[in-house]
Amino acid sequence: MSPEKGEAYLRYLLAKSTDPWAFIGIRGSRKTWGATTILERLRMMGKKVLIIDYKGDDETRHLKPPKYMPDKLLKLEDGRVVEPRPVKQSVLLKEAGLKARGWKVKYLTFYAPFAMGKYLPRIFEMAPIPLDFMTPSAFKHVEGFFTRSEARAFQDAYYDAGGKWEATVQKVIKNFLRELNPKRSKTPARMLAMLTSGFFCDPGESPISPPNLIEALNEYDFVVLSIAHFSGDEDIGRFGLYLTLWNLLSYLRDNSVSINLIVHLRELTAIAPRAWAVGQEFHLRKLFADLLALFRQTKTAYTTFTYEVQSVKNIPQMILDNTFAVFVSPINLLDETEAGRIKQSFKQAFDSEVQKKLDYYVGLVQRGQMKEERLYEMLKGRWFFLTKSGFRFFVKNIEVPQSCMIPEAREEAEAWAKWFEEKVPSIDLEPLGKQGIKLYRIWKGRWKAGLLDEERETEYGFIELSLPRKEEVEKAPPYFKLLCTALRRLIPQDADGLMSFSVVEVKDEARKIDPEKAWYLLRLRNIRGLSNPKQKKRTRILAEKMGITIGTTPEGNQAILVRCAIYNKVWEEYGEVLRYEPKQLDFTQSDG
Repeated sequence: MSPEKGEAYLRYLLAKSTDPWAFIGIRGSRKTWGATTILERLRMMGKKVLIIDYKGDDETRHLKPPKYMPDKLLKLEDGRVVEPRPVKQSVLLKEAGLKARGWKVKYLTFYAPFAMGKYLPRIFEMAPIPLDFMTPSAFKHVEGFFTRSEARAFQDAYYDAGGKWEATVQKVIKNFLRELNPKRSKTPARMLAMLTSGFFCDPGESPISPPNLIEALNEYDFVVLSIAHFSGDEDIGRFGLYLTLWNLLSYLRDNSVSINLIVHLRELTAIAPRAWAVGQEFHLRKLFADLLALFRQTKTAYTTFTYEVQSVKNIPQMILDNTFAVFVSPINLLDETEAGRIKQSFKQAFDSEVQKKLDYYVGLVQRGQMKEERLYEMLKGRWFFLTKSGFRFFVKNIEVPQSCMIPEAREEAEAWAKWFEEKVPSIDLEPLGKQGIKLYRIWKGRWKAGLLDEERETEYGFIELSLPRKEEVEKAPPYFKLLCTALRRLIPQDADGLMSFSVVEVKDEARKIDPEKAWYLLRLRNIRGLSNPKQKKRTRILAEKMGITIGTTPEGNQAILVRCAIYNKVWEEYGEVLRYEPKQLDFTQSDG
């Protein structure tokens, strides 16, 4: 077969086949470049592409490659200016007669600030896991990062809350905590933190819900679902990936949706947790078998599963048996073990012509005509395309991608890092993490105080402690009543936002109410106690219910923060009980 006919048949196979295919190549063999080029060409043919990104390679899909190295003009001592070096990708695109382009891309990652690094590229939308994604088999996968007892408690709470038809995050948290005795049990920190962090959401409210994801696939050129920014907690990301793929394909199977979809894994092992008891390979085989079964049962939808992997040794035999074609790097086939396994799985395609070409490469090194390092450099970007049906084709060069690919060049790393930072700015995840911690503390306080069934939704989007009971207000210590009375005089009655007052400002107002005792009642120890979880628990919980917290000013000084809408409502209800009267000072009254 002539090279022209071979290339045409290769394009035909990739465009029409719905069987899995793969790129197998060591690091640096340019498998990601090759796979990206093919995905771009298939997208131009009308296929929808969902990329599962594991290393951050796809965060520049929306950008054109720069024409020159992203470093500044170099000024020499003699005054001459040296132009930056041209970028190799742009040069190759020009030689091939192709135009650089950025694609319309939707970037998604899971909402898990507690399990991610400090910063996240601004291009990403953080997607929580809808609770209706959870199935009986999904709870087994939770054991990858929870203990068995925690996973069982989560499952009990989920079904008590109504399962996939009625369960909401709030109901699950309540049912989970209701089974624990606050006087005898420790706070279930890990499970509660997971539920309050935003990782889960109510059904249908996430961009990864199948209808929303399919809408994005139809609207955008590429959808990238990434776990590249999970630092040390990749198993949580893998858990999210499995649930997302399983539910997407189940939706395609159960509904008549017309879509021609490619799901591409940048790293085959990305969907298999490493820490599970039986071992990664077992779970990888099982997950792939489940997904493969769904790919074959998607009614009017045509779906293809593709992946990249560094070595054929990392592919379980069951997966290799179901892979109809591979692009395999000649560098990998120079290893006898690798070549043997490929030959076993692709007997008809791995013929004498393939072996003859490999022997030629080995001979170059053995005869001293080429150093091994030089040979590897020459073979980068070259591929043997082999199919189970016996078709083989040697691909000398796959065209470079049209969208930007950051090369793995050490000498250029600093310049590319600066360029990426400029083009893809990041956001700080700390505020989101703190919001989750605050919600964790609120639910913990409600559990300890026995107030799980009292709730109120606030304008800030999270559950606050409900309004305090009258007996709680009546038992408030004198210093807290003086604080509330002073704040009442400082806060306008129609205020509904967040107001901040310095401690000095509040003390000055308190002295107008009780000049003799204000200095003692509002001493620093009492004020600080309202922000210390280990001190003044009863009063601190009451303060939170009233919208009062202790924070700091930008200068580092302590400040009293008040959510005025909440505070005004409590005062309207219990103002007569809360109002401080100078005569009520009792030095023996306990704060509890």
